Amino acid sequence: MKYIAIIGLALLTWSCGSNTQKGEEQPQYTDAEMESDLSKCVNDVQAIFQDTSYLIRDKSFEIVSSHAIEKATFETGMSMELHQSGCKILKQRYQFNIPIAIDEKENASFWVKLVASQFKYMSRIVPQFEGYQNLVLAGEETAQLGETLQITNDATYKIDRFVQGDETILVVEFELES
Repeated sequence: MKYIAIIGLALLTWSCGSNTQKGEEQPQYTDAEMESDLSKCVNDVQAIFQDTSYLIRDKSFEIVSSHAIEKATFETGMSMELHQSGCKILKQRYQFNIPIAIDEKENASFWVKLVASQFKYMSRIVPQFEGYQNLVLAGEETAQLGETLQITNDATYKIDRFVQGDETILVVEFELES
């Protein structure tokens, strides 16, 4: 469990680059302000896929006041959309659009493994996603679709899935406390 907590904290640090200079005083904001406006965060939220890779067909990144949105389409045809918000508690919502309909009903373990495989694939581009894969797999035995699972004292996730026509949509939401 300590290993997973360390991975979670490392990923949090990795996804938020610091813009604070040594000795620079940061303004003080209320918790509500820090959770509702990314411009008030001490750390900048940055695009995860910054380098060009043959595995990515297309990518985009934009910051709006309350959250950041990153999109990527991979060479497999799968696309991913990531919404990030929060300062003290980083909230990440990954939506994976898989271009096939998967007719697996309530087997949560199946969906946990499928989400983990998406992070494993993305770790080929950004190695830190292996930590997300491990975090998801740590809850495989107890995960239930649509329910939040506490993995460590400072990390939770929730997985859900939807089938729309010929596409499967996997959604995984993380809350990682700094």
